[in-house]
Amino acid sequence: MSNTFPKISPDGRWIVFVQCRNGQLMRPDSQLYIVPVEGGQARRMRCNTSLMNSWHSFSPNGRWLVFSSKSRGPYTKMFLTHLDEEGNDSPAILIENATAANRAVNLPEFVNIPPDGLLKIEAPAVDTYKRFVAARDMMKMGEYEAAIPEWRELVQMNPDDYRIHNNLGLALAHSGKFEEAIIEDEKALEIYPYSAETHCNLGLALATKGRLEEATAEFGRAVEMNPTLLEARYNLGVALASQGKLDMALQHFEKAVEIKSSSAEAQYDLAIALASQGDLVRALPHFVKAVEINPDYTEAHYNLGTMLYAQGRVQEAVTQWREALRVNPNFDLALIQMAHALSASPNASDRNSAEAVKLAEQAVQLSGARNPMYLDTLAAAYAEAGRFAEAVETARRALELAKQLNQGDVVEVLSARLKLYEAQEPYRDDLTDPSNQPK
Repeated sequence: MSNTFPKISPDGRWIVFVQCRNGQLMRPDSQLYIVPVEGGQARRMRCNTSLMNSWHSFSPNGRWLVFSSKSRGPYTKMFLTHLDEEGNDSPAILIENATAANRAVNLPEFVNIPPDGLLKIEAPAVDTYKRFVAARDMMKMGEYEAAIPEWRELVQMNPDDYRIHNNLGLALAHSGKFEEAIIEDEKALEIYPYSAETHCNLGLALATKGRLEEATAEFGRAVEMNPTLLEARYNLGVALASQGKLDMALQHFEKAVEIKSSSAEAQYDLAIALASQGDLVRALPHFVKAVEINPDYTEAHYNLGTMLYAQGRVQEAVTQWREALRVNPNFDLALIQMAHALSASPNASDRNSAEAVKLAEQAVQLSGARNPMYLDTLAAAYAEAGRFAEAVETARRALELAKQLNQGDVVEVLSARLKLYEAQEPYRDDLTDPSNQPK
């Protein structure tokens, strides 16, 4: 058994201590024992309850002992026992309504003051904690603007608490106030420079302001401090990819997927990085995983469809584009790719001129008829529908627009297709030749 936490009575006659099987904070079997100061046989006290009798203190006159027990519930409550001249104690008396229902008594103490000497007990730490939790709960519900005043007041009350500066910075960033967010994140790091989460938050704010090199450095520091912090790994990869450093970005995307394979964003960005390097075989399963995790991920559906089409899997590609349009009916990239496939697939069973025209017209309208390739797809849809006059007119508009925009490579492609339509021939993709696949 462990004999711990001895307290000597004010008159110096008695020692009350705790006996239990361990000396730790949680001691369910703990019992109070009393022994004379000059030595002798320790005696188990009568006041012990059925569960956890531990932290205790003598009254100033030594005739009362207060102690904590869990015999009345999950939170420790205060009990009193009276000691006579011979150290004999009375059965325990519960001090009722001494705390709130969800508060515990840790180490009770007697305070020798007159009856009217204590009007209230102020607990600034408890008040701060309550406000901290309330502001944090606002942010969990997405109420970032509402949380900002709460965090500002908490900062005034606790200017040296880095967590409050960090959370204020987070609320400001989510409210679009990135310059202010950067200031708060930097203050948090001045106080405590070892918070990986704060470095990551600062990196996000800096990246949003276009300060990519600084953001990359902050994400890097976060990863050094916490290599398993998903947000830091993922955002470091995004920052590096944005700077064209695909090899380095790929490493972090791969690590992000290792950390959390259920992250659709990590799977998607790893797929994009692999595809950008021409590794389509490895990219494809990550696109598939992204849409499995998040069926409403429009960009993942779109890119998966594009990869499938490039492999000649036209129906599967169309299915993915339909999923993208289910989520966002005005997603112009999915509209135009699907219209192209329904017009230009080499397999007659894949083509649908009526739907292709409808989709292409919608995409052209959304673009304000200022995208040559959208007009090119509309021309292909008209040609597939046998409306060659409209195909020629639309192809000429596309060609003229490409010339205005100095898109030399596009001009060459559009000129060849215009000749097809003038000869009343539709355009067909050669899915065996990567150079002929839609971009």
